[in-house]
Formats: sequence, C-alpha cells, structure tokens
Amino acid sequence: MSMAATAEVLQDYERLEYIPRVVNIAEMPEDRLVRARAERFIRGVGKSALKTVDIEPVQEVESSPQINSLHEAIHGAAWGDENARNLVTKNVYTDVVERIYKKGNITKTDLNINEDGEIVQFGQSMQSVYENSLIYASATPKIRQRSEAEARNGFRLQQAIQQDVLDDHYFVVISRCADDMTESELKENGFFADSKTTVIQATTKDQDGLAMASAFVAGVRSTGQERHDGVTIEAMADELGVDYGGKSSVQIIDEPLLIHKSLMPNGVADLVKLYDKHAGGTFFGEDRPVQDYQEYEKYCQSREDNLAPTVNSIVNQLIVEAADIQSPIDAVKRVNELSGQTLVRHAIKVDKTIDPMVFGEISAVHINEAREYAAHGHHELARDAENLAQNTQKSSSCASALEKANSSNSIASNTIGGEGSLGTEKDEAGLAASSNIRCINCRKNVKKAEVVKKDCWECPSCQHKVDICTGKVLVAGKK
Repeated sequence: MSMAATAEVLQDYERLEYIPRVVNIAEMPEDRLVRARAERFIRGVGKSALKTVDIEPVQEVESSPQINSLHEAIHGAAWGDENARNLVTKNVYTDVVERIYKKGNITKTDLNINEDGEIVQFGQSMQSVYENSLIYASATPKIRQRSEAEARNGFRLQQAIQQDVLDDHYFVVISRCADDMTESELKENGFFADSKTTVIQATTKDQDGLAMASAFVAGVRSTGQERHDGVTIEAMADELGVDYGGKSSVQIIDEPLLIHKSLMPNGVADLVKLYDKHAGGTFFGEDRPVQDYQEYEKYCQSREDNLAPTVNSIVNQLIVEAADIQSPIDAVKRVNELSGQTLVRHAIKVDKTIDPMVFGEISAVHINEAREYAAHGHHELARDAENLAQNTQKSSSCASALEKANSSNSIASNTIGGEGSLGTEKDEAGLAASSNIRCINCRKNVKKAEVVKKDCWECPSCQHKVDICTGKVLVAGKK
C-alpha cells in the first residue's frame, strides 16, 4: 500500500475501526525507494567531503535565499540579513536550552515549506542540516550511524509532506541516548550521560507550515540508577501497536512512526504521558511529582522565553566576531564556548534553579560557591568563583563527534566509505579563507582588512555599511 493510500485509509479510522492509527514508516512498501534516495544523498555527501572539506576552506557567503550553515548565517547577520540573524538566534536558542534543560523539557520549532516543497527554516534547508551533520559532526562510526538514520528520516518526512499525510498525523521519531557506548564515550560525544535522555520528536502541519516539538525525558528515575528507557519505549510502542522489541537506539531512530492526531490531541505531551505510564508513574522519566502536562509545557515555553537576553548577548557577540569565524567548525566551536561561559553567569546571577551539574562536577562546585558568596555580599570572591566556573565548565548540547573529529583532524575511514579529512584548523584553513569577504549587497569579493572597521562592516566597493553589533544597515550601498 502506498503512503498516499495509507493516509487515505487512516483518515477513515472512525468508520473502519480495525485500521491502525499508528504506522511504522520503515515497514511501508514505498520506504525502500525513500531509503534508496537517502542512501544516494549520504554517499554523495561522503564524496563531497573527500573532495572539498580538507582541500578548500569554506568561502565567505553571498546573500541568497539559501543558507547552508551556521557559519554562513553568522556572516549574513553581520551584513544585516535579518533572515540570517533569525537563524543564528534559533541555533543559539536550541544550543542554550539543550545545555541547561537536559530532561523535563519541551521545545518547539516552526519550519516552513518552500515553493519547491522543501523544508526550510530562515532560509536554511533541512537537507543542508543533515549534510552538515554528516560532514562535520559524525566523525565516529557510532555517531555516524545515528546521523545517517536521521538523514533517512529527513527524506521520509519530505515524502510524508508530499503525500499530505501530516494534515492528520504526526511524524514521530524516538531518539534514545546511545546504548552502545560507555559512560565516558557518552560524555565525550555530548550525550546527556547522567540522565540518559531520550528525545521524543513530533512534527506535523499547521496553518503556518510545519510545527516540530521535542520532548526531553530521562532514561533513569534518578542519577545513578539503572536505565529504564529501553523497556519503557518498547512498552509504549507495544501499546501503540508497534514492535520495538530488542531493537537498538539507532534502529528505533530509523523506524519513525505516523500517529493519527486523534491519539495525540495535546501533541507531544501525550507521548510523554504515555512514556511516564510505562516507566512506572514517573514525570518526564524521573521520580518527580506528576504535574499537569499542558500546564508544564507552558512553563517550559515561559522558561525558554526568559533566556532571550542571554541568547541575544551570545548572538551579538557572534556577529561582532564574524570576521574571525572562518568555517562551519569555527562557528560551532565559538557557539559552544560562548554558550558555556554565558550560561554559567546566567546560572549564578539570574536563574538559580539551573542544576549546576550540567556544567560538570568541578564547575558545579565553583557555581555553588559563587552563588553563596554573592548571597552574602562577597562580590570579589563571587567573581573569582564565577571565573573558575567558566574556565572549568563542560556543558554540551546535542550529541555529535565534532570535538573528537576536530582534535584529530580526521574522519574515521569507514564513516564515508574511504579516507578523508575534516579539514585543517583555523590557523591554516582560516587564513586561506580570511583574505576576502563577499559583500551582501554588490556580491563582490572584498578584502577583509578593508571591510571590518571598529564599529561596522563597510564594503569598499559599493559603500554598503552595517552596524557590527546589531547588523542594522547604516548606509544602503550602490547596486
């Protein structure tokens, strides 16, 4: 049965009660063709990486509807591109929220569908997100397997959109904390090792395009206890009529579900509730008093909104430093550094409900000291403790092998079908790319040294001028 036919039948579930309202997409006949298209894409990304990533540094970008990376978005924002700034802001928001709320949280993202039917967010296509993940953040075989499964899901989601399935269904992906790594490997690769977090992601169509919600649920009832996420997910899937028995975390990612909206009237929160039911009465997977899920979801949104000043300060700093951010890896590393340092300050001075342990054991000690000193008016001691906390913090957002890859300067040979390199570090590749910057207005390559002023970027060719902090156009250049 084709996906379109399945959707048509599923929509008649009220009349034909024996028709399942949950479908394992990987078991649908046409999924073989979707997987084949995805595999061609994955192989193509591997070949592209071999040819370009370690030979040609990523060049400065011109203004266009398509933004291919955070690096490009930062440079576009520095030239005053509002769309690019929005993309940088969303990336930073995601990074910040995932660092400090590793469990017990729901985040939402709005996506658009362009005229070609592609999924985009502020000018960046989802396909470029998967491509960047495969090239820059999948340097170990275990992470690579997850990235490839996520790329296949991107093609499946695209197919579901084309077949109009998401008008009445959610596209659901359950991403468990890796079950094939040691504790140290989990930490090295950016997983939430203490909480063994599972992410339940549900995407559907709404009036504005696509709405994606991600729920972060713990895989242990409390830190140090035995994991329950495996049996919990198998049990909740069984209630939905899906067999996940004995399947690995990667296999479950690779078997997304179509769930009729009648089973999820409250969205992803209903799946969290189902997860808690099969975890033995937890709340978001933990031993916590159960709350109203819809009210808690509103609380999560409010908590995220309160991070706006912190996020904006990070975005502004990225824009100020744009000229020195010369590659996609530079961009991700700088966000990582700024987020960690800024959030330590936020946890000390603004939101003391943030668990200091998300920054690592050593940093947590200094955060608690800084809070205590500040509470008693010992401001110098508080500043010293804050500096120590920032220098020792080891927070992380989503899982990837970026840091390991960057330190070794190589991609494992079996991850892309041959030997390859992730690229030289900033001292080499950055210098090669730093001589020119492409003006967003006249599209000409102009010398970086002539563009970057103390308070602005100004094109020497067309005199297009923007404020270096806000990206506001000060002088509209000649075309």
